[in-house]
Amino acid sequence: MAQPPTWQDLAPGLQLRRWSPWPQTQLHVLRLDLAAPGLRLRLTPETERGRTLDAFSGAREALISLNASFFDREFSPRGLTLSEGQPWASVMAAQRESSPLLACDAAQRCEILLQGHAAYRPDWQLVVAGTPWLVDAGRARSPADDAACAAFCARPHPRSALGLEADGRHLLIVLAEGRRPPVLGLSLSRLAQTLQALGAVQAFNLDGGGSTAWLLRGELAMARPLNEPALRPLANALQLLERAPR
Repeated sequence: MAQPPTWQDLAPGLQLRRWSPWPQTQLHVLRLDLAAPGLRLRLTPETERGRTLDAFSGAREALISLNASFFDREFSPRGLTLSEGQPWASVMAAQRESSPLLACDAAQRCEILLQGHAAYRPDWQLVVAGTPWLVDAGRARSPADDAACAAFCARPHPRSALGLEADGRHLLIVLAEGRRPPVLGLSLSRLAQTLQALGAVQAFNLDGGGSTAWLLRGELAMARPLNEPALRPLANALQLLERAPR
């Protein structure tokens, strides 16, 4: 694995690395200080499901926006989902307990629960789920872990993932380009190794493939797959908003 470049400051509390840890890879790594007073995470609401990343409300004003949940044909997300304290009525409920999740309270104290969760905690304001786990208590997923889901896990694809550092204060967001030769993407075990190298002690995989994309102040900030140049309609998006000074 190649050494990562230095961090680029995008805003107080937000840093970016563009990194090629292996041949045929291109990664975008964002590091968010969850305690930064000027920044707030938001998951777009259920009423907006089915929009492209740039069409969600606030996408133009948000510092960053990225794809989030896996979803079905009706844009119902996988696992527990909570936006601004409001639970989604339509979710792929059967997969709740098998879907790792990121959960944050109103003070933006966040945790990653890899075993999933069957019900909301009353203090949670934002919950987004994915699958599968990538880093568990500092241990990265291995190629042997990928063997059970070879086509999805072991082959290189565009990827999106979330991880928390040991201090619980810094959220890592990793997006991997792919399906545009020679940049192919990552297997899940390599994605996990990347997050571990960045300092994540807990991490899980979000929706990827043609869903993987991020915007910087409303503008697409990464290359698209050659077979899907247009942004894909999504269930929801994670946005990082800049709070107005008081």
